[in-house]
Amino acid sequence: MQDFHSKLQDTRPALEGVQLLPLGPAAGYWSFRLNPAPPAIRSPDDFSGGNRLCIAPTQTNLSARAQKQLVERWCQFLPTLEGVRHIWFTSKVSQDLFEAACNVRDLEGLYVKWSSINSLTSLRAARALKYVHIGSSPAITDLTPISKLVQG
Repeated sequence: MQDFHSKLQDTRPALEGVQLLPLGPAAGYWSFRLNPAPPAIRSPDDFSGGNRLCIAPTQTNLSARAQKQLVERWCQFLPTLEGVRHIWFTSKVSQDLFEAACNVRDLEGLYVKWSSINSLTSLRAARALKYVHIGSSPAITDLTPISKLVQG
């Protein structure tokens, strides 16, 4: 834990100028009351279009093999999307799934409820990203890529 805190301290200069929003159920861009997610879907086949997408591709009742194949399908499908501006992940997100989402063209908002993400470097690919929520993700040790999202 001490190691994490020292690494977190090292990121403070990179986060200079980032405005933190107050905590609370009605605070911030991702408030489910002010900016509700669309209904979650499990498969790319269930997506009928639109600029908002809520995905729950993990923690299903599928076999481990079928689960892995489903995540792989999403990883192939996400970067091909056009017109999607906001993505919510309401189940656990892998590094590959996170990277695929960051490659959605013109993505403005990305919400990750929780993850096994260990690197945020793929945020560089999300050039239009303005709003990001990364929930419980204990494997992340470097927050520096978030500083690149600050727009002047």
